[in-house]
Amino acid sequence: MRRILLPTDFSDNSWNAIFSALKMFGAEGCHFYLLNVFKVSPINLSRTLGEERSGMLFDSAAKGSQEQLDRMLEYLKKHHQQSKHVFESISKFEDISKAVTETVKEKQIDLVVMGTNGATGAKAVFIGSTTVKVLKVMRSCPILVIPSAHDFKSLKHVVFPTDFKRFYNRSELVPLIDLILQWNSNIRIFHVAQELHLDEIQKYNKETLKKHFRDLQYTFHKVDIHTTVEDAISNFVEESNSDMVALIHYKHSFLQNLTQEPVIKKVAFHTKVPMLVLPELE
Repeated sequence: MRRILLPTDFSDNSWNAIFSALKMFGAEGCHFYLLNVFKVSPINLSRTLGEERSGMLFDSAAKGSQEQLDRMLEYLKKHHQQSKHVFESISKFEDISKAVTETVKEKQIDLVVMGTNGATGAKAVFIGSTTVKVLKVMRSCPILVIPSAHDFKSLKHVVFPTDFKRFYNRSELVPLIDLILQWNSNIRIFHVAQELHLDEIQKYNKETLKKHFRDLQYTFHKVDIHTTVEDAISNFVEESNSDMVALIHYKHSFLQNLTQEPVIKKVAFHTKVPMLVLPELE
């Protein structure tokens, strides 16, 4: 049974991510963990209020978190009639990044599904979304990012950007391959390139990728970068009417090194389709 973590702040955005996950894995046995991270203002927990008062505020926040999780569970059990799906709630007083990381380890999570509202202009520089914060620290588990306005219906076409400069470990690709096999999707291998021709290492890596995807429907595509890597990916996804983009989160990402832009973060802010971020395996 697949184990999926669903962080929630009870917003419409997080509900949309939950519903997307339920539809995406509708035919598969899944154990869904609903995680809420509650907070208490540092000022309210200050020593000046006294330990008793601070304890009351903490207890109230913890109770509120669990009560809302209980309502979510009640709603899902009543309205989501899928016998293969099991739900469990987790409430934590913790930083969101640490809470997700801990839960992934404790519950042996296979996939984290999170929503994102995105950001524009200066907000993308000065305000880091919760999802992007988690993306920065999570290196052991795939993360599926669901845009708030996205209404998931099917997974016919998936874009996989690459420059063929890294060797592909099949284990890194398993979450993507499993999802594609489940939906009988076509994967569009998108070569984001500045060079005109592949060198011998790139050719070898391309052939390795073919072997990993041998049981899938795949096609190769290439585009020269005229603006940014983020724009190149976004434009291709939109023009090809694709349903998802998948990226491997390398420590020193080829996408970032190519033009010195933090592509994972930028695409997470602006993507209009779900984005699957696969961890690099060492």
